[in-house]
Amino acid sequence: GAYVHGGPGSGKTFVMDLFYATLDGEHGVEKRREHFHSFMLETHTQLHKLKDSDKNMDTVGQYASALARKMRVLCLDEFQIVDVADAMIIKRLLENLWAEGVLVVTTSNRHPDELYKNGLNRAQFLPCIAEIKRRCIVHEMASDRDYRLTGRARSEEDQAMWKSGGDEAERERWLVERLQVLAGERSFKPLQIAIGGRLVHVRRAGGGIAHFDFNELCDSALGAADYTALASIFNSIGVGHVPTLSSDRLDLVRRFITFIDVMYEHKVKLLVSADASPEELYRASAGDGSRKNAARDEEFAWDRAASRLAEMQSKEFQE
Repeated sequence: GAYVHGGPGSGKTFVMDLFYATLDGEHGVEKRREHFHSFMLETHTQLHKLKDSDKNMDTVGQYASALARKMRVLCLDEFQIVDVADAMIIKRLLENLWAEGVLVVTTSNRHPDELYKNGLNRAQFLPCIAEIKRRCIVHEMASDRDYRLTGRARSEEDQAMWKSGGDEAERERWLVERLQVLAGERSFKPLQIAIGGRLVHVRRAGGGIAHFDFNELCDSALGAADYTALASIFNSIGVGHVPTLSSDRLDLVRRFITFIDVMYEHKVKLLVSADASPEELYRASAGDGSRKNAARDEEFAWDRAASRLAEMQSKEFQE
């Protein structure tokens, strides 16, 4: 098989799709091409069905055999392990698929040695990494350029990553259009991702790009681990309907700061439609002494977040 890795926009998926297009056979019959997380969602569903039918069955082995009967080549885009359950399943699934003679071709943002790094019980996944390196040609698509942006105008508006003020509907249209520019000809569709045994719903996803509303990210039971998983999956994330933040809802402020920090550390392109500019988005409100102290702490934290947001809008960060 082949394991192609590299940064966003380096051409990994394009190369894999070219390879897939040259293969004889019908999609889903002799060959199959899936986004990794869609594939894993279906895998979890099928394994549950097999387990319900026979609790003593080797469900992964049976599922691998069923896949092998339908195809000889499996192409998985954006291969990434972020969950201990996925780590254990994909380890056995790949072993069985290789034993059945299935050729596996994947793309990933990470070298095999970086897969599931710092993950729970990672030692149990290391043999899978060794097998990937033994059985697959590991090739780096080394490029400093994001080819998705090649040939496009580089005006100030085209480079804009933050839209604030004015009509909210207009801002949201801008966000949808900017995300489509990054995605090129790829279409967006809803996606479900298994993280930590839970399903995280992505409003729109396609070509390594995700689109969320602010409340879906920050007014929900998501935290740093979830944001880190999203950052490892998507190279660009759009966030719409970002409200003016205040110390009345410090939980929202803290989650958004954590989200920004994680996106910054993982070099994820962040596009935002918001009520105000980063500098003016957080406003402390009146309260008692303890609340004022908490609000003051968040004000300092927001100043740092706003600085990071300014850097993330720079041409240097985007490229």
